[in-house]
Amino acid sequence: METPSEKNPVAGDLYGGVADVILSTEQFDFGQGVTIAPTKAHLMRPYLMTFERPDSSFPAINSARGSFGFDLVAEIHVPADYETEGSFDKANTIWWLAALLRLKATPRLRVPVLSDRSFSNILGSPPSSFWPVDGEADRVRMIIDSDANHTISLEDLEWTKQNWRDAGRLMRQSQEFNVAMQAFDQASFVGYPTLALLSMWAALEAIFSPASAELRYRVSSNIATFLEPPGDNRAAVQQSTVKLYDARFAAIHGRRDDVENPLIETYALMKRVLVQIVEGCSVPKPVDLEAALIRGN
Repeated sequence: METPSEKNPVAGDLYGGVADVILSTEQFDFGQGVTIAPTKAHLMRPYLMTFERPDSSFPAINSARGSFGFDLVAEIHVPADYETEGSFDKANTIWWLAALLRLKATPRLRVPVLSDRSFSNILGSPPSSFWPVDGEADRVRMIIDSDANHTISLEDLEWTKQNWRDAGRLMRQSQEFNVAMQAFDQASFVGYPTLALLSMWAALEAIFSPASAELRYRVSSNIATFLEPPGDNRAAVQQSTVKLYDARFAAIHGRRDDVENPLIETYALMKRVLVQIVEGCSVPKPVDLEAALIRGN
């Protein structure tokens, strides 16, 4: 997410308009005054064409095909007195909460616009500033979680409340986790499946491989050791991960016969990894995983 540039919102409240989901509860408090609550608004994103010079007082304007919009159903509010020292700024706090909800609840969630006023109370209030979130709302959407629905449950909100601050600190401490979260979060927005597959595998390699040698074995074994205790399930995860890694290799070398299934399975695998990292607030160390694998732990 990009920080608004037209006006510095640090001194005031900031709201992120949420679209494409169903919020199953009323206002929910994440802590530190940060909330999510239902709202109703519509964001229109028209493409406009003008046929006179920009300095003309009344240029002729026509809307172009391809315009689109979003029905906002909720808003994430970061209050004016939110403490940003040692944390994300307000705009990226909204992104972080949205990213965790996409991880835990549904990748369908979008935050296409920011505002310095509540979307529920803008009518009759002083003029507001709006910031369309470039790079998110305009991207082609590719849902790669076959089980994804539109609902954000109370359980999803409670999970996010429990983890967002500690995991946010981990994001700032661990470059590997930071890159992995962003690669995963962007995967469902990328319109090119091969690019999404490669970016997720690059992030998994950064976490689970201590060296460049024997990547296929090291990465698959370390992922399996991180996710499963010793036994048949660990062996099954290792074997399935090897196949996904082979699909990643094929994609790098231009063989794109079957990217869709490996992409879906890699997304599901990475979701398991990230949820476990968030809940444990710890990034696994490859040397520890390899030692555990040898000991049979």
